[in-house]
Amino acid sequence: MDALTRVVLTVALAVSPCGPAYCELTPDLDASQPPTTLQLLTRRIESATLGSSELALAYRKRGEIHILSSEFVLAIKDLDQSIRLEPTTSRSYFDRGSAYYDNKDYPHAILDFDQAIRLGPVSGAAYFNRGLAYQDSGQPAKSILDFDEAIRLNPGDVEALFKRGVSLLDEKDFVHALQDFDREISLKPGDAGAFMYRAIAKRASGDFDGSIKDDDEAIRLGLRLPGTYGGRGMAYLDKHDYANAIADFSESIRLDPNYQIGFRRRGIAYAGMKDYDRAIADYSEAIRLKPDDERALIDRGVSFDHKHDFAHAISDYDKAIELVPNDAQAFVHRALAFDHQQDFAHAIADYDKAIALRPDSAVALNNRCWTRAEANIELEPALADCTEAHRLAPDKDSPLGSIGFVYFRMGNFDKAVASQDAALAINPTSADALYMRGMARKRNGDAAGGAADIAAAKSIIRA
Repeated sequence: MDALTRVVLTVALAVSPCGPAYCELTPDLDASQPPTTLQLLTRRIESATLGSSELALAYRKRGEIHILSSEFVLAIKDLDQSIRLEPTTSRSYFDRGSAYYDNKDYPHAILDFDQAIRLGPVSGAAYFNRGLAYQDSGQPAKSILDFDEAIRLNPGDVEALFKRGVSLLDEKDFVHALQDFDREISLKPGDAGAFMYRAIAKRASGDFDGSIKDDDEAIRLGLRLPGTYGGRGMAYLDKHDYANAIADFSESIRLDPNYQIGFRRRGIAYAGMKDYDRAIADYSEAIRLKPDDERALIDRGVSFDHKHDFAHAISDYDKAIELVPNDAQAFVHRALAFDHQQDFAHAIADYDKAIALRPDSAVALNNRCWTRAEANIELEPALADCTEAHRLAPDKDSPLGSIGFVYFRMGNFDKAVASQDAALAINPTSADALYMRGMARKRNGDAAGGAADIAAAKSIIRA
């Protein structure tokens, strides 16, 4: 709902062709063609017969008609005149703020709603509209305060509840967002939009089944939009239900063949099914529709990487880094592609850049450690990297496995086995940890134990 909704009823009640201040018919109007209110107001404004207060009112009424006709620039000009003549009339600032808002001039809208609130009387509509302006100008925290006040003044205001819920979502306050959407749905159970946004909040909270159920209801109520199907598809994607995710993303694309995010998300689902050719095709379409989509470039690069097409993977990562030079993740992915080609020098250089951007990245630290161990160079710094990665992510098995690999390279097979034991305690089916423990056991004289570990690792990889 936009700001106009708040003034439609009051304008409709206030504007009529028979008000004593401005609606006296002039003799030269054709009586067989009843004049419009806009014509009457224009006649009276141009007649030079109105006093200052009456003229201010006429300009305001004509400005309100321009708002209803979406003639926002004309509305602002009339309301400028009304405010010039009567600078202390709250309603004129409210109306002009609404015109500025609908013309997407949010800073001026906020200033006018400030004035309307300052001049009074207390109006939930003014707080609501200023909240909208804050929300649409990317200031959700300020919008929440205004929606709070609008709801305090009118506890049954379902639109304010809805909009506050949206801003709470933007602030990642999912608990309170869900409370607002719950309350709005209890007051207005047929509001498909509220179900769709509650689905977003539930998915963000990890309630994927609840999210799917709410999107089902939004669709049943008629909200058959690309975003509704796309949102449900994301919940299926989070559940690793790739078939249903693909079906929903496909429907979103059918509804809007230029729905760029639908192609990228469907690509993610195909990649989840290891159908990298279809994933690449979808990522390519997403990139065609939005060439500066860094995420789609990275995602396509990953799929090329899985196909061992490292040249195309690196090319995509290059473009992503050119678009967003401070994205540590892009450097990590490019480093992996270099590593897969055993180009350890370039891989380590990219990990260096990633860590400079994100010193707390356990992934980048662990990977640099592993690459140094693969190259059998700088083993002490490698061990320091793995140790720091383990400190940052103590619940992950990979850093412990990497520590074991470094100890293996150092010839300390007892510590190598102990480190892989610790990794396997966290993830008993880690093929990497089993294989490396098997190698360490064999080098430590336990041929049978080593062979058993290596066989178990190969079995997991084949499965």
